[in-house]
Amino acid sequence: MINQVVLLNHDQVNKDYTIIPMKELHRVLLENTINGIPSFIAHDMHRSCGFILPFGLFLSPNIALLKGIYAIPENDIDSSLVNKWTISLLNKKIYDSASPFLDDFNKIISTYISTKATIYHNGCVFYYDQDLLYKVFPKLENNLDKHNLVYLKDLLNDFEYMGQGIFKDKNSNFAIFANRLFRRNASYLNNFHFYFLDEFMNQASILDVNLRISLDINIVGFAPSFVNQFEMEYFWGPKYSDDISNIESGITRHECSSGQKQYYQISRNEFWWKDNIENGLLKKELEIEELRDKPSIGIDADTYCCRYIHSIYDTNNESFEHFDGAVRSYSEDKMIYRLDNSMNKAGKDTQYTKLFRIDGKLELSKWKSLITSYYQDNPLLYEYFGVSEETDEQVEETDTSKISTINPVPYFINKRSGFRIFVSYHNDLPDGNDYDISFINLDELLIDGNNYKSIEFEALEIVKAIKRLGATFYVPDDVIYTSDEDNYINFPTIYHSNQNLKSNLERTITAYINIFTKINEHREKIVSFSLSWRLEDKTITFAIFGNTANISTWLKTIRELPTSNNEVSYWLEAQYKYLKQNFKDSESSTIYDNLIKKDGVLYMKRVRIDRNLLKFDKNNPNKFNVCIPNSPEYNYIRKLIERNMLITATTFIINKAKCSKTQSDYIKSNTSSLLDDDVKVVFEEMEIVSINWTIEP
Repeated sequence: MINQVVLLNHDQVNKDYTIIPMKELHRVLLENTINGIPSFIAHDMHRSCGFILPFGLFLSPNIALLKGIYAIPENDIDSSLVNKWTISLLNKKIYDSASPFLDDFNKIISTYISTKATIYHNGCVFYYDQDLLYKVFPKLENNLDKHNLVYLKDLLNDFEYMGQGIFKDKNSNFAIFANRLFRRNASYLNNFHFYFLDEFMNQASILDVNLRISLDINIVGFAPSFVNQFEMEYFWGPKYSDDISNIESGITRHECSSGQKQYYQISRNEFWWKDNIENGLLKKELEIEELRDKPSIGIDADTYCCRYIHSIYDTNNESFEHFDGAVRSYSEDKMIYRLDNSMNKAGKDTQYTKLFRIDGKLELSKWKSLITSYYQDNPLLYEYFGVSEETDEQVEETDTSKISTINPVPYFINKRSGFRIFVSYHNDLPDGNDYDISFINLDELLIDGNNYKSIEFEALEIVKAIKRLGATFYVPDDVIYTSDEDNYINFPTIYHSNQNLKSNLERTITAYINIFTKINEHREKIVSFSLSWRLEDKTITFAIFGNTANISTWLKTIRELPTSNNEVSYWLEAQYKYLKQNFKDSESSTIYDNLIKKDGVLYMKRVRIDRNLLKFDKNNPNKFNVCIPNSPEYNYIRKLIERNMLITATTFIINKAKCSKTQSDYIKSNTSSLLDDDVKVVFEEMEIVSINWTIEP
């Protein structure tokens, strides 16, 4: 599997003008972080393409970001595993969603269903059984036109529209549904194309039009279980020309590119305009057919359901007097024949199912919107009417030579920008030991081809500070200590056992306040640290990144950390409010993406200077110059150097260090160069690991 950390969602206004509050983002994280969420192409439940593990919630003063790990199959074995896992999860979702309603639903539906009835949940709990609609509502079968459409005005006498293609019986808790061919890939596992259905229903209030719609005759649902479905798909309004009268007669074909075929599963669209004269007036007639590249798997593996519309435009009234939509279904052989012939020569050897009809005076603007939403997931309609996809319009050509590919200090943060919080959940438990508190998820240092666990030397101060507050602290013996000549510190994640959890969390917070206060007395630094503990059935990790002055002030406002799932959401809301009230952040929301690691840590990875750029003094190996190439990728580095912002800093391995006061091994001693005014660290043996870029905070 290929694993990538990706942005799943945020709490800002989306392009469809909706907002997902931070609290809801956290709920998604909490409920799905272990089992994950299947990923599908174009919201089609039959087209699994990987899975997503909601991974963590990133909070800054101006935005909350839900991050996830996106796992993409690399081979057939991966794909098979993903498909099996997806089917299992979908079945579980149907069962979990339907279960709370089944007892009440079965009480009113049991006399109508057979032993072959199948339960589903998609927008509403419903049973699938042959001709079930007419068994429950036999009157509906007697109120259809020749194409099996029901007149909407008659339907709304007995049913109310709940939304997204679902109607509730006014005299019971039964729900009925629009035809399954309105669904993506004609599948009960998929949502309706509800943008169209909702807009179609909005026309019911217009006096000058009459509407008819096709219903699904095989399903009946339980109205109390209805819930609006939500798809994060940017769906923009049409901007087509109003000049319908001057469109020339004839057939136009628009083909999908190979990439579009793969994504949309469409081969092409055909547009056939015809001029008709009625009573001396010109009527423009339009037929559009979408020809699929892949079968509609919701029906079977050999049926191609191709959406079709027919419209008549009255040039005198400048409105559409007729508009209907249908699906033309082809077998594989007939689909091949159809693809080889244009619409005016292919004939009508197809299974035709009419889905809706509008008669009357339909304004051009409404027709545009309806035709666009009916052909959702089809880019060719925009192409035909001369409108590129809006996402393409927004892409501006950029001179890539002006963009630096090297950011020497990607973790620099301005003090005025505050700090960042990242909360994540994990299924694994740290290795057990008898200590209250321990370091976990240590950094790894590559030396001569071998990986060694490492801890930054200044991080020892938190160990000493916590021990002084009465807790036992485990630090592995087989680690390498490094020291950096900069003002940045990565503290390892501190895991707290369940024993005395609340008091030990308080000790850790107090210890960090103590050492950050001391750091601030000399020179503020940028730090990253993480706290972790078992929270019911998961391990939670809170990672913090920012300036020590900002963080220490904030830590003093925290009374306690959450120790139950219910408490976490309220705690996060309070901290998010604190960030918003105290800081203003104008930086990009993704500027710190490189800090987020899969173990939930916000890690500042120092950028080493390429050894080829270092020119050492032959007489003094500790003296060197950095020679910056005159190439575009170093433009940003040169600017920082010219402004006296960017400097170099050396990373050392500390092989031996002693306490100036006791002369004992500083690593094992209880003395602290931060907390004790009369103590200093004496580095006795050290070696250079790397030379890095740095910016002073």
